[in-house]
Amino acid sequence: MNQGERRLQHQARLEQINRMQRVTGTGDSARVDHEGTAIERARMLDEEMCAHEATERGLAAFERLLQLAELPESPHARAAAELLAAVWRDEPLSLRRLRGLELGLGDDMVAVIDAFRHARLSLADQVEGGGIRLARVLRVWQVHQT
Repeated sequence: MNQGERRLQHQARLEQINRMQRVTGTGDSARVDHEGTAIERARMLDEEMCAHEATERGLAAFERLLQLAELPESPHARAAAELLAAVWRDEPLSLRRLRGLELGLGDDMVAVIDAFRHARLSLADQVEGGGIRLARVLRVWQVHQT
């Protein structure tokens, strides 16, 4: 799925949220709760916007981290590979990995973690070459296989 397709999916979710109505009561006494609908729509819209933005930021950061991990001469390539492996394989990662890194690198790692939290898709599958590139990087760095 490319960025345009993700944007279309995001727009479809926004339209679905805008059509949502909260109904209270049952049977003949059911009615649309306009205030509850407005509040629930606002909550859902905020959640959708946050998820979409976090996903796009995280995917850009994922690509940068993958490029870094593909450069074995970089001093932080192993840390990038370990984070990407944890996200791809849904494994635990020590938070100590985020310490002592260059500011941009640490920000990218946090962006990937945030995208992992919000995304409704596999991050690795969304970058060019995805799983194949990632598997190659993890073999080079000998990051633990599960």
